[in-house]
Amino acid sequence: MDKRMVKAVSGFLAGMLCVSAFGMNTFAEWRGDFDVRDISSGYAVAGVRDSGVKDGQVVIPDEIDGIPVTQLGAKDKTSTFLGQNGITRLVIGKNVRGVTTTTFYGAEDLREIEISPENKGTLAFHKDEGVLSATSGGNGILVKYLSGNERKSYRVPDGISRIFNMDYGRFDTLDLNQVTSVEHISFADTEIDALMAGNAAVRTSPDIWYGAYVGKFDTAGSTLYGSDGKALWQERRLIKVAVGADFPDGYFERFDSISPYAFQSIAQYQNLKAKIPEKLIRDVVFSFYHQNEAVFMVNGQVSFCYNYNQGVPARVQVMEMAHTEELPEAVPPGQGCPNRKR
Repeated sequence: MDKRMVKAVSGFLAGMLCVSAFGMNTFAEWRGDFDVRDISSGYAVAGVRDSGVKDGQVVIPDEIDGIPVTQLGAKDKTSTFLGQNGITRLVIGKNVRGVTTTTFYGAEDLREIEISPENKGTLAFHKDEGVLSATSGGNGILVKYLSGNERKSYRVPDGISRIFNMDYGRFDTLDLNQVTSVEHISFADTEIDALMAGNAAVRTSPDIWYGAYVGKFDTAGSTLYGSDGKALWQERRLIKVAVGADFPDGYFERFDSISPYAFQSIAQYQNLKAKIPEKLIRDVVFSFYHQNEAVFMVNGQVSFCYNYNQGVPARVQVMEMAHTEELPEAVPPGQGCPNRKR
């Protein structure tokens, strides 16, 4: 069982409202130590057996059975292809050109990445920063910020407009700088003392802070968000409340709608619920990463989604179907790069 599922659901089963969603299962096709998928340019590696891990290291071969390995991750995978094998070092072969948005989501143990000097793609590992990057259509992508990096202040470099995974990161101040596009789970379990939000959004949605601990918001220079430090909003939509923030009576009257990811935990939701107009939270399916993504609050009731990682509706009986993206199977120079399904 995925260790994220151990963030238990016991104690929440009484009076449940069931919220379910649908997804597609894809069976593994193993070739030696690797689960592979046929793609137009060769093989995508979607999983690694324990036997493929040597002293915490995985080496992605140039070829498997004579077929080039050109991609890491697969569309049907909602978390890292590295699994829960305690992998600390990854060596990427010369033919890898693409990654999916969830290729490194949940890779908490990964500490170092090496790319074959013969690899002529756009992937690059910046050892000093602990960052794997790529380019797509002339735009920079932060593919993975290693969660093992020391806690520090970090400014996303100029030229990076998209983020796949900064999950499990620890920051004093995080400045998103020129980032305009992130994934739904880019900041899951990420601790940020002070967030400079900029204009980052999930495609066209500002509801991006699922699973992030944020102590303070800074929207100086943002044309998308507003904030007073303890809450983040877009126009009259409440996006996120800061961890530990205190709000006076009447504070939430200014908002017309609320993000289903506005609260960090059920406890935070319950502590603030009495101060929030009932019309604002009616039928909204609130999701709390740290209570496990399978547990929701709807109209004051705890609910449970059995297909926990296949969909997260925003409101009762209104659900956006699962959607994934990936880098092209082979990334030519100057061109481009669950997420977990939701």
